[in-house]
Amino acid sequence: MNIEKQYDVDGLVRGYVDGSLENEQNDLGRQFLRERVDIFDRSSSLLDIGCGNGMDLKVYAGMGFTHLYGVDPSENFLQEARELLNGKIKLSEGVFEQLPFENEMFDVVVSRHALHYSHNLTRAAIEVARVLKSGGAFIVVISHPFADALLPRDEEGNVTATLFNGAVSIIFPQHALSDLFSASFLDLFELDLLYEYVGNERDGAVAEIPNTLAFIAIKK
Repeated sequence: MNIEKQYDVDGLVRGYVDGSLENEQNDLGRQFLRERVDIFDRSSSLLDIGCGNGMDLKVYAGMGFTHLYGVDPSENFLQEARELLNGKIKLSEGVFEQLPFENEMFDVVVSRHALHYSHNLTRAAIEVARVLKSGGAFIVVISHPFADALLPRDEEGNVTATLFNGAVSIIFPQHALSDLFSASFLDLFELDLLYEYVGNERDGAVAEIPNTLAFIAIKK
């Protein structure tokens, strides 16, 4: 399966959007992102990687941010985002490992449940650092490697998880925590905050085992 294009399968985007809307008020990841973004000056340039249908970009626009960009590998998601945002925010097709933006273009890069789809986390970190200004913030919510380690791997090293009571099934590479915070990552960024929690969008959540990891990293 083409992991980057899996949301272009018929019905998957609609199932994800419906589940996200129903869960929005209880989504700790979205709360984390919005609270952290809120501290930045409204003139800051902000990129949302894996922007999906644009739900979060719409919130950031409502907060007063005017230099907003979104990127996603799914054409189906981008079409939903164009309709939701009325063409007022620049949207592009792309992935973490190859971002279609100039060097040092953004003050803030955010991402919710997208980074774990990357095949090469080191390359993803290099690209984020490239497009961030010095001192810029990388604010992320990601599937927790500790919880992912409990899932069976296929022969290609991928794991499958279901969301929203089985409405959506997703596949992504299994990563270790050391893959995420590699020496290359730590050469580029300084970790400012780590936060782990049990997200209720993912099926099979166990109270004692965090299934979601959020962090803020500052570009050196």
